[in-house]
Amino acid sequence: MLSRYRLSGNIPFFLGNLTNLTSLYLGQNNIQGGVPSSLGLCRNLLGLDLSQNNLSGTIPKELFSLSTLSILLNLSHNNLNGSFPEEVKILGKLGASDVSNNMLSGEIPGSLGSCVTLEIRCMRENLLSEIAFIFEFFERHSEVRSFSQQFIRPNPKISRAA
Repeated sequence: MLSRYRLSGNIPFFLGNLTNLTSLYLGQNNIQGGVPSSLGLCRNLLGLDLSQNNLSGTIPKELFSLSTLSILLNLSHNNLNGSFPEEVKILGKLGASDVSNNMLSGEIPGSLGSCVTLEIRCMRENLLSEIAFIFEFFERHSEVRSFSQQFIRPNPKISRAA
């Protein structure tokens, strides 16, 4: 765990060579740049926390191909943009995901509904549309009688035209 160590700079691409890495916790630092796609090569990664940094760019689809991610994927409180790829369904074992307080946009893929073990889905403070996700969620979880939209809220970083 290297959280809160005041680390700065970019995440090195070579971290993808650490194929036996099981957890990477770099939250609450001053890390900049993008999330390297090479992290998708860490085939034993169970938990990834890159929250509360200054990361920008898109979330590499290679992260969503990590079927071993089962504990945590926390990318919250950065400046990440773009949308979720359909590959998010591969994270079927993921327990908690937080991508709140970024600049993510587009629809939440309906395939996220296939992540049945995902207990915490925090996506607020983005520009996401939940339509596809809601339909897929109800299709897969017919026992649910109501749905709260509180996990999604508009992003205050974006000024809206009046």
